[in-house]
Amino acid sequence: MDYLSQLRIIAKNSGGIINNKIVAEHGISDRIPFEHTITAPSGKVSSKAIQEEFKIYYIKPELFGLGKTMLTTLRNKVAGYDLERTICDIVRSRNKVGSETFLAALKMYAASPKKDLNKLNTYATEMKIAGIIRKYLEVLL
Repeated sequence: MDYLSQLRIIAKNSGGIINNKIVAEHGISDRIPFEHTITAPSGKVSSKAIQEEFKIYYIKPELFGLGKTMLTTLRNKVAGYDLERTICDIVRSRNKVGSETFLAALKMYAASPKKDLNKLNTYATEMKIAGIIRKYLEVLL
């Protein structure tokens, strides 16, 4: 499925946030994902089109809006997460994304002039992963 088609499907599903494209938009991955994923609040029923094209990760509704923003890509507005929330999601899913992707994202974040460590710590604390993030970033910073 091409990128524009993915954006159209997501636009129809007002509650989902496409993950793999957001990682690329933030410049913290050098890989093309094999599967397309979205995040949705738990309890939300996704459309059949979404279920067929994407792996859906559900998250507590109170965490779903944390770091949510609107990004413009290919002149289309799409819901996404800011850089710090994206890093938190990668850390939370580190066993699923693979060690190479996980470490590359953390290295790119550590080197990024756009990083906001205070915001990252706030999100990580809210998501109960502050200790894990601190352990990895202490080595990189």
